[in-house]
Amino acid sequence: MSLVYEIPIPPVIINNEEIAFMTRLGAYNLIEAYEKGELKGRLKEIAAELDEESNPVIMVAKHKK
Repeated sequence: MSLVYEIPIPPVIINNEEIAFMTRLGAYNLIEAYEKGELKGRLKEIAAELDEESNPVIMVAKHKK
């Protein structure tokens, strides 16, 4: 029995004053995007430390102030 969801999880729209949405990003996808130079900021820093066996990352997108 697998306890890991294999299907893509759609973003959860929060849209309150602080948080816009949350989503789950697979380690493999982040590593691939990092190697292609498609990431920036904190997500790039996190992806640099991942390997293919790492747990998924939960991304919380906040509104700019």
